[in-house]
Amino acid sequence: MVVPLSGFLFFTITFLHHLNLMKSHTQSCHFLCRALHPLLLLIVFLFPVHSSAASLPSHPGLEQLKCRLYETYVKYDLPEWEKVIVQLENGYRASGSIAWLEELAWASYGLTAFYIKTGNNARAGYYLDKAAESNEKLLKLSPRKGDYLAMQSSLTAFRLNLSLWKAPVLGPRSMRLMARAYEAEPVHPRVMIEKANSLHYAPSIAGGDPEKALGFFRKALEKMESAGDSSCNWYYLNALAAYGLCLETTGRYAEAEKIYEKALRLAPGFHWAKTELLPRAKAARR
Repeated sequence: MVVPLSGFLFFTITFLHHLNLMKSHTQSCHFLCRALHPLLLLIVFLFPVHSSAASLPSHPGLEQLKCRLYETYVKYDLPEWEKVIVQLENGYRASGSIAWLEELAWASYGLTAFYIKTGNNARAGYYLDKAAESNEKLLKLSPRKGDYLAMQSSLTAFRLNLSLWKAPVLGPRSMRLMARAYEAEPVHPRVMIEKANSLHYAPSIAGGDPEKALGFFRKALEKMESAGDSSCNWYYLNALAAYGLCLETTGRYAEAEKIYEKALRLAPGFHWAKTELLPRAKAARR
C-alpha cells in the first residue's frame, strides 16, 4: 500500500510527540523512546510515499529517446520510429528546448528518407512536412547555422524527388542552400555528410561527383568518431551506410564490403546492412 506523504508525516510526528510526553512522565518509556525514535525517522525516508511529483506520468529523456531511435534504425522498424517522433514532439512541447527540436527535425528527416526509399510517397511527404516545419523553427533561431542549412538543402532535394516536375526550381535551390551551409560551417560533420550525399546523387550536369563525395564522407566520419559521436547515434550509422553506397557507385566493392562489416560490428542487428547492403557488395565483387 502506498501512503500519502502528508498523512504519513503527520502520523510520525504525532507519534514521536506522544513518545516524548510519555518520556517526561515515566522512566519506563525511556528505552522504548530511544529505540523507536531513529527507527521512525528512517521509515520516513524509506517508506513508499505518494506525492504530487511521484504521481505525474514519467516521460523518457532526450538521451533515452536518441538510443531508442538508434535501435529502431538498426531494426529498420519504421512504425516504431514514428512513435519515437511523437515522443520527441511531446518533449519539445514540454521543454521548448532547441536540443529536442534538433533531434525532432533530424528524426523526421531520416524517416522521410526511408519512406522515399520504400516508395511510400504519402508517408514520405507527411514526414517531410514535419521535418521542414521543425527546421524552419531552427533557422529562425539561427539563420546561418550550417547543419540547419544543410538539412534544408536535403529536404529540398527530397521534395524534388517526390515532385520531379519541380526539378528546374528545386534543384538549383537545394544547391544554393548547400553552398551556404558549406560556407557557414565547412567542417561540421553533418554539413560534410549532407554535401557528400548531394555530390553522390546529383547528376553530373548539376555538379554531382561521387569521387569527390568520398572525401567528404571520410572526413565527416573521422570527425564524428574522434568526437565520440558514434555511440547510440543513428545518423552516424546511416552515414557509414551512405559511404558504403558511394563506394559501390564508384566500383569499390571490396571497400564497401569492409564498411558494411564495420557497421555490423558496431550494430550486429543492423537489418539494412545485413540483409541488403553487405550481400550486394559481396555479390558484386565475385
